[in-house]
Amino acid sequence: MAAGGNRMEILFGICMVKSRYGEDDSYGRHLGAFLGRMGCRVSQLDITSENSPREMANGKFSPGLIHGFHLVKSGLICQNIAIAARLPFIITCTGTDVFVDLQTPGLNESVRSVLESAERVVVPTSAMLPYLREVIPDYRRFSVIPKGVEIPTGMIPPDFKGSGIETQDRVVLLPGPILPVKNTLFAMQSMGPLISRIPNLKLVLIGNLLDSEFGKSVKDLMAAQPWIVHLQEPPEEQMALWYKRAEVVINVSHAEGGCQNLLEAMSLGMPVLASDIPGNRGYIIDETDVSGKGTGFLYSASPSLAGFQRIHEREDFCKRLEFILSHPEIRHETGKRAAEWVKKYLNPELEAFLYMELYRELTGV
Repeated sequence: MAAGGNRMEILFGICMVKSRYGEDDSYGRHLGAFLGRMGCRVSQLDITSENSPREMANGKFSPGLIHGFHLVKSGLICQNIAIAARLPFIITCTGTDVFVDLQTPGLNESVRSVLESAERVVVPTSAMLPYLREVIPDYRRFSVIPKGVEIPTGMIPPDFKGSGIETQDRVVLLPGPILPVKNTLFAMQSMGPLISRIPNLKLVLIGNLLDSEFGKSVKDLMAAQPWIVHLQEPPEEQMALWYKRAEVVINVSHAEGGCQNLLEAMSLGMPVLASDIPGNRGYIIDETDVSGKGTGFLYSASPSLAGFQRIHEREDFCKRLEFILSHPEIRHETGKRAAEWVKKYLNPELEAFLYMELYRELTGV
């Protein structure tokens, strides 16, 4: 149904709180802003609110389509709302829902239900498709819409010195929530040998502790390692300068669908080193494989028998990190190519346009 003549109205189901895997509402919020500029009315439903289904039933929203983000966090409730309202339902997979939840006993049946009921399943990278086609063999049910990335522009200066960062420090930045799936301890435990070889090297963790037990392990390890600095997630307006303060931005996750922090760093021309997992390889062309053409670096992380967890090769991680830190010209050129790649392929306006086309196809508006 269109609101205001032919103006399309979409209901976004977004989780407004941090979850055990750390995704927040930014994916849907950013997309919603660009859709609004294209004339689409987007209503955001906080699916963590007990009043959400009641607000829908009372006519507070009158959308023509329901769009959920993350199979578990919003998919289940959006599925129920769409069925009750007899509206088309789209689900966008964000990463951990495919690589973790779909493989988790007790959750996988619920996830399968959402996938089977959605008119269209959207993924930001084709790397997710092999996992999803085990549930839905019909490839026509899927759409690949690359995740749009806005280049961070905030220029509010962080207090580097007050945060424990001195002028001479060489910063390796690990942004993102502190969680088991993000594998934060791996970076902390692996960089030790480099400290004696590279003067003033510091690992800076930027992100909130979202798992108490894992957070305790991180704090305990930090207490014995003065070269590790942990900061709570800063205001969005400061992140651009944090990225630029680093010599390399890293991601050591077991599972990703397109790490927002990593992609933002790439958009600013920062060199990145990430675990070789589907959600990272979908965005990074490994400079080691194609010298002079890469957009970043990947280190070895092999599948294991322990569910979503990967076997991360510590020696390979350290070898590549030391190489990046020792070659400033390669850092610069790789970062430059990364920024060009993000600008070309992860355009948020193109993302919004492709979603609008999909909405029109399913609603006839």
